[in-house]
Amino acid sequence: MKRVLFSALLVGIIGVQAVPATEAGDDEHVRITRAALDGKEVQLNDDYFIKIRLISKDEFTLKQKESTRLGHKPYEKIEDISKVQKILGNNFKVFTEFEKSVGGDITFELTTYEMTFKDGTKKRFGQKDEIGFIAYYPEVEVMLFEGGHTSDYSVDLNDSTKVSERVGNPSRYSVSPDKKFRLNGYHTGQGYYVNFLEKWNPLKKKYEFIGNLDEDFDYTWPWFWSNNHKAISWDYFFENVYYEIEIVRK
Repeated sequence: MKRVLFSALLVGIIGVQAVPATEAGDDEHVRITRAALDGKEVQLNDDYFIKIRLISKDEFTLKQKESTRLGHKPYEKIEDISKVQKILGNNFKVFTEFEKSVGGDITFELTTYEMTFKDGTKKRFGQKDEIGFIAYYPEVEVMLFEGGHTSDYSVDLNDSTKVSERVGNPSRYSVSPDKKFRLNGYHTGQGYYVNFLEKWNPLKKKYEFIGNLDEDFDYTWPWFWSNNHKAISWDYFFENVYYEIEIVRK
């Protein structure tokens, strides 16, 4: 809905006739989106911003093929919860709790998880909170759960203070060839994703949040790095829209 409203607003501002078609078969919304985004700059924080360039499908396809040698291998993903319990031991406990309905005639069986972080902090959550186990990624020590409306809910075992919106979804981690930057993201539960950029801190030995990319990328996935500062992707909502972003330091 927000895409339709955004496009309608742009029609009134720039006029449909002024929007050039760059791909055969582009519909009106695609052309409007292209005109609004091509050349746009998005401020991430005081030090970095990104430049957006709209590219053709042919350029995207070529750069995607070239980028395969630059990509990192997918992180190990363990979906067997009993195996995860064996690996983490007392740091990950699973309980079955029972709760009666309002009338008391029905008893619900609910799964609850207890996480113990490396700083000793314990957190409990589970089906009562609309949270269910998905997978554990041992290489990055992140546990991924599914929240309400299929949203991503994730925890970093190394940092009990890090909220899910900063942990992201490990299946969406995309690391630059020199490992300096990482594109990350999570599903909001509303049918779209929030994408953000992180930078490696060699002193703390972890990636740290730089800034959100912008809502223009809410339907963008996956990312492919063409070099250490440029990445390409496509919009699965419009399909014909292909992006290249460049990370620029002020």
